Amino acid sequence: MSASMNMLWSLLNSLQIIVTMPLLNLQFPFHSEYISSILNDVANIKVLKVNWVNMRFLDFSKSVKIIPDHPRFRDYAYESTNFILNSEILFWVFVLYLLLCAPVYFGNKLSKGTRANKVFRFLHTRVFFNFIIRFLLESYMDLYLNAILNIFSLYFGDIGGSISSVLSIFFILAFTLLPFILHFFLRSKFHRFKEKMFEERFGCLYEGIDLSKK
Repeated sequence: MSASMNMLWSLLNSLQIIVTMPLLNLQFPFHSEYISSILNDVANIKVLKVNWVNMRFLDFSKSVKIIPDHPRFRDYAYESTNFILNSEILFWVFVLYLLLCAPVYFGNKLSKGTRANKVFRFLHTRVFFNFIIRFLLESYMDLYLNAILNIFSLYFGDIGGSISSVLSIFFILAFTLLPFILHFFLRSKFHRFKEKMFEERFGCLYEGIDLSKK
């Protein structure tokens, strides 16, 4: 099962690189751009369109009108520079994760029943931190690109634009530092890789690696 999931994640990572290539300032055949635009939502885990939810809960009346300067972005479904509108479901996955953190943490600490304790312990090992690490790794390219696009058009004239601008700054800093943080974390924790609890919480960082080799 683990090997199959690794192959699936590798496929998604490769697709993300391929479908983003038409954004380069190069001439591509029409059919390749068309296929890339179709696969873009699948590769970047944006199958469900949720911008109607974003529009309902947040005010984007002014910031939605700020469009990318380069025509390639406008032709490639980037109708706005707004980070939230471009991220779509990825933004809500991140929000739901933050909302789940407190209930899962305290549920794991306070649950006394055997069944409840097993459920919360399972959720706790996934939420802290396998899920968020996997989410950040798999959405890295899309969220980073959305953040870069927004960072050149920061706008604080409405609530949606303000939140998007703050998030774009946060993700630019987080994704820039993330590879270095993970590198030093894994080097310092190498001796714990085979521990069951450590693997349940951080295993997605080194799954598929032959731990017998140093």
